[in-house]
Amino acid sequence: MSELIVDYDLIEETNNLAVPKLWRHFVNEKLDWGEIYTNFIREIQKSDKAPSMNINVNNSVKPWLKNKIFDQKVNDFENLEDWFVNWLNDDNFCVLFDRITDYSEEVFDFLVSKVIKGLRNKNFSVGADSYAIFGNYGYTPFGIHPDNEPIFLIHCGPGNKDIWYWKEKPDDKYIGSADILEVNDDWKEFAEHVVLEPGDMIFIPSNVYHLLYTNDFSITLGTAIFPGTANALIRTGLSNLPIFSSENKQLNVTWSNEESMKKEFNKIIKDGFGFEYNDLGEAIYQGLIDQQYKLKSNGGFIGSPTLNQDSNVDFKKNCFRVKKNSEISFRKINEELIIYLRGKIIKLEYNALIEEALILINKKPKFSFHNIFQVLGNEKVVHKLLDLFLMHKCIEVTCSCKLRGVNSNEQGNQEYQRN
Repeated sequence: MSELIVDYDLIEETNNLAVPKLWRHFVNEKLDWGEIYTNFIREIQKSDKAPSMNINVNNSVKPWLKNKIFDQKVNDFENLEDWFVNWLNDDNFCVLFDRITDYSEEVFDFLVSKVIKGLRNKNFSVGADSYAIFGNYGYTPFGIHPDNEPIFLIHCGPGNKDIWYWKEKPDDKYIGSADILEVNDDWKEFAEHVVLEPGDMIFIPSNVYHLLYTNDFSITLGTAIFPGTANALIRTGLSNLPIFSSENKQLNVTWSNEESMKKEFNKIIKDGFGFEYNDLGEAIYQGLIDQQYKLKSNGGFIGSPTLNQDSNVDFKKNCFRVKKNSEISFRKINEELIIYLRGKIIKLEYNALIEEALILINKKPKFSFHNIFQVLGNEKVVHKLLDLFLMHKCIEVTCSCKLRGVNSNEQGNQEYQRN
């Protein structure tokens, strides 16, 4: 996929994510969405886990079909729609996949370049999520509804898609079910109606009621921006607390008075997380810092990509660069070096040379095995470090100039500028 140019200030054009907005031909590049999403399914089937998904077949929720996603290989079918019909054993369906960017580097690069960077200086205190809706389901199975998060919807086609949204809450009798929408068209009276063509994008603010309709098989790609409310920040900070005790056992809590409550609660916190209860605020804050570093390392998206398990790269014969739209974040805490690799946390015993190598990797437009060896002086450590980065999709091969006897620094700068 060629590099995508950011053309929009999405914050300004949506009045700070407050008003609906339509962009015609937002995606003007010729992208093969069918191949991109087929690769997405391939990656799921290669992995050992399926993403979170909502499966609706003939207006019935069927979560157990999630386990059958591995049964028929997508490579065995002529097109993606045929594979869905075979997987779900029905041709009327709506499937929503969450965390698309965990399974598709193509979608990750596209959304970071076109949407996340279009948000300019928006502070991702909690993060963004990606999802995609596949199907030919008529009206959205759960009917007219709002989302808690502001969302950007990019219609990928192949056909058109209808969307209605309401500036004011519609009549309650039309909310939450698709069946009643077939009775009459009264619900359309106060709605804004837009026909989305492939390549169009529409923004729907949080808590704005909306409805989708698709007559034929189509795909819509969504990006949700999680709000940085006080509750969300606290929950996010808590979710990043380090768990010291790996035992998931039932606790025998025997609180009888305030004094015993404090004593027992402090023991639970200290045994489980390693700090006193009165340090909880600082611990939540540190959890939020962890979240920020994780987001920086993964283009602003929550989650992390599937691991690259089948790489046979010769580290000494190739040059590398940090994965586009990401960074290898790190920080020193006490005697540990915390490294953030595409949304995951790796903890090492602090080593000033490794920290120096990380600075070099992030700073140089491209680097080689020899560059890192000059810092670390240990080939085994360089191998392990590069293998770790490649496995977590933090770095990518940029050229094999050493095979051709070309000056690596000079050619690397030239290739980086072209790409």
